[in-house]
Amino acid sequence: MVAIKISALALLVSMITLSSATPIDSEAQTLEARARGNAVVYTSVGGACNQVVESQAFQGDNVHICHEVTNIGSLRVEGSGCLVKWWTDRGCKGRGTQVLDSYCQSVQFSSYSVDCPYRSKDRGQQTWPYPV
Repeated sequence: MVAIKISALALLVSMITLSSATPIDSEAQTLEARARGNAVVYTSVGGACNQVVESQAFQGDNVHICHEVTNIGSLRVEGSGCLVKWWTDRGCKGRGTQVLDSYCQSVQFSSYSVDCPYRSKDRGQQTWPYPV
């Protein structure tokens, strides 16, 4: 009888402990990823983003890169920690267009820029490199 009471008490304590545990906050993880700065850029032949030619991963708190491409027709980014833009001109010159996370951009472009981490003050920026 005593063993049953001890087992019941142990079960009650473990249930209280489990109920007080907090679930992982995906919004907090997203904010942390943005603060660290991370993104994977996929470039593809054709407009469907399914014939990947190259993928590059970027991570850091001070990344400013311009990457030139050839014979590329689409671009996709995973990870919202970096601001990625495609550019019609080589050297990331002219007007840049932001690539949204997980959205296939079917365009002809000559270069793309990556700015990590993605800071809200960069949203309206149209020239590259971005000011720190």
